[in-house]
Amino acid sequence: MWKKCIDAEDFHISICAADTIFTYFQDKLGMTHYLLFVGDNNVGKSNNLRVFQYLAYRPLFDISITPANIYRFLGSVEEGQGIILEDEIDNIEEEHEKMKLYKAGYTAGTKVSRSEDIPQQGRKSQGYWTYCFKAFTSEKQPDNHKAKGFNERTFVIKCSVGNPEYDISEVINPAGDEHYHSFLEELDDIRKTLLIYRLLHHDDPIPDIELNITNRDKQLCKPLIRLFQNTDAVNKILDSLSKLLVEKKGRKANTLEARIYSIVKDLTSERPNQMSLDGDTVIIENGEIWSTIKAEIEGNDIPGRPQSYETAEYGPISQKKIASILEDRFEGEDARDRKVRKLKFSRRKLNRLGANYSFVDKISVITTTPQQQEQNSTSDTCDTCDTSTGHKPSSETVRYIEAEHKIDGNNVDQTLTNEPLPSLEVSQASQASCSSHTDSSPAPRPQIPYVEKQE
Repeated sequence: MWKKCIDAEDFHISICAADTIFTYFQDKLGMTHYLLFVGDNNVGKSNNLRVFQYLAYRPLFDISITPANIYRFLGSVEEGQGIILEDEIDNIEEEHEKMKLYKAGYTAGTKVSRSEDIPQQGRKSQGYWTYCFKAFTSEKQPDNHKAKGFNERTFVIKCSVGNPEYDISEVINPAGDEHYHSFLEELDDIRKTLLIYRLLHHDDPIPDIELNITNRDKQLCKPLIRLFQNTDAVNKILDSLSKLLVEKKGRKANTLEARIYSIVKDLTSERPNQMSLDGDTVIIENGEIWSTIKAEIEGNDIPGRPQSYETAEYGPISQKKIASILEDRFEGEDARDRKVRKLKFSRRKLNRLGANYSFVDKISVITTTPQQQEQNSTSDTCDTCDTSTGHKPSSETVRYIEAEHKIDGNNVDQTLTNEPLPSLEVSQASQASCSSHTDSSPAPRPQIPYVEKQE
């Protein structure tokens, strides 16, 4: 269905189709990434949100959504029972309260407390959930400095002019046209089937997996890969997430913090070991760091403001701002003497912080060797337990798709059949089909390419 409504590259279709199905299990997995569709006018950015609106789980599609709208929509009872689709967020970095909600709402468990008047009970404090999948459109990417936290949680998809088979804006307003009306009913049938599938399989265990990425990168990518593990669709999803992650990391590598890190790292590598028996500590004068920054980052001095510098890429910066970044981000410690301001750095800590500005070219699932699997199966402890259920994965783990259903990654955009539980054709690149069959034995599960686990 995505391929019929959106004319875009395969990774675009793959990630959107996979996220559509993910929304029906987001409350079970507890972490998600956001999508931001960016492009000029007349490229169909909003059509992506329209497709989500008609296929995904309980959407709120609107513009200028207020924090109060979000509180009421996500509620205070059960977490993850809806998704947010916000159109035209061009000035999101200026909406500070909503930014805080979006920064907190990519993982489960966070509430925002608000006081309100309750009839016959007086004024009481109520906590509202923030977690759910979210997608946005904008003509530009949010400012890297003001919206850093938001950008860290978001994959950007750049949109261009296309010619899809169906214009979703026309489909949802068929005006009596039978062809459009038939397609709209097909969209509705798929959404109902996805809801039925959620009801049937929501309590199925989803075995844990291990990836070759860590920290927030893992948080953004792992839930989707985990949901589609051992399916024909997983390799397409891995490729799509890898591309989006590399692009996100590339944008981060061009931030002011990344440039400062590179400069400080180079300066510490040129210094002899100081004040440390293990050769870990390096002391650098603030003035030397400032002069190096001015030499390596394009810009001009600001008349009358000798401690500030107008950069072409990051706007005005100051020695005070740079010192704050060095202390807060890179754990620089004040080591001034009576005459000169200095900062003390740990080489070991700087090396560890380097992981924030490096990335892998390809996301992969780390699997264990048969010998390691046998050792794990006989061990009294469980280091690979499913974090959501506490069950230990094994070769006989309950399949995400039960025996009466199978994953089919080859059928592309077929219409629903008349079977009791129709298949879900979303796209060729990323598809989870659930077609009924009478064979009582489980269907063979496609295997993810083996990657040797690094000790």
